[in-house]
Amino acid sequence: LELGQLAEVSKMLMSFGTAAGDVIPQLQMLGDAALGNAEKMERLARAFGRVQARGRASMEEVNMAMEAGLPIIDELAKGKAMDKILRKE
Repeated sequence: LELGQLAEVSKMLMSFGTAAGDVIPQLQMLGDAALGNAEKMERLARAFGRVQARGRASMEEVNMAMEAGLPIIDELAKGKAMDKILRKE
């Protein structure tokens, strides 16, 4: 990932309501989940931001996460929240 890509993802997260102090930990969480792939990180950030802004996930966000390679369905079935799935807790 390059600095410009991280800056864009940071802006996206803040546009969804992420506090400035939470951006770095969320970038790390999303980067880890995306395995350093910029395209996957952007997809996950958009899905995570939407869920964070609305307080719930729709199938659109679930599909975005699955397309980015995150095995989210099984984890959601276990009752885990999206942020815990991304943190691999």
